[in-house]
Amino acid sequence: LTNPGSVSTGFAFLQGDWQLNKQLGLVAGLRYDLTNAYGSKLNPSLGLQYKIVPGLAFKAGAGTGFKAPDFKTRYLVFYNPAANYLVIGNEVLRQTLNQLDQQGQISEIRQFLLNQLDQNLQAERSTSLNLSFEWKPKDNVKVEAGVFHHSLRNQINSIQVATGSGNRNIYTYQNLPEAVNKGIDVSFAVSPLKNLELSAGYQYLIAKDLSVIDSIKAGHYPYNQNIHDPATGNSYAPKPSDYWGIENRSRHMANFKAFYNYR
Repeated sequence: LTNPGSVSTGFAFLQGDWQLNKQLGLVAGLRYDLTNAYGSKLNPSLGLQYKIVPGLAFKAGAGTGFKAPDFKTRYLVFYNPAANYLVIGNEVLRQTLNQLDQQGQISEIRQFLLNQLDQNLQAERSTSLNLSFEWKPKDNVKVEAGVFHHSLRNQINSIQVATGSGNRNIYTYQNLPEAVNKGIDVSFAVSPLKNLELSAGYQYLIAKDLSVIDSIKAGHYPYNQNIHDPATGNSYAPKPSDYWGIENRSRHMANFKAFYNYR
């Protein structure tokens, strides 16, 4: 049993929309977040839309973000029996693992990770930039493509910290000191009938923890261990280019949606 603390949050939001002329529109915003454990933060944002020609527009947006650890990431212990995984809040991690270990429900613990997680989570802060083009060749067709770059400090990320009996994966949350998410987005939407909309999208994502790259360059554990190539049988020291990215982040993501409105 655990005795969690209290979590209190509040926010205020202000936004203004200006149409400077027929081609150019601006949207500016301010958001103020207040928490009982992580202080407060004021985050601005600015977006613009410029109509190049009829049906074709350029969009740009920039802003900062703030996300405090919530009750789930700090205290919740949640088991999903369908997928056979357990998620443990950061602040009850060690005592919960000790209880499970005493009950014989732990087969392996990533000790080097557990030692890094002894400090409580910090608030996540981000700076984002998005650029895109939107094309409407017809009233019922829309195509959008763009690029994005998000720099994150203390990103709150889920990570496997142990394995339980029955191959149960056990996850918790950690801060990544400095991370980057960047890539491209493409989407397509068409309304072939009055009440039917079909849409599809694709995202190419590069998500990397920059501290891992620094550790590889410096030769810190566990990145000072040689990589074994089973195809050739050779082993070699890891290079920054060998780092694929943050766990549980898909490089390629695609979606398709059909929405029908029956009146």
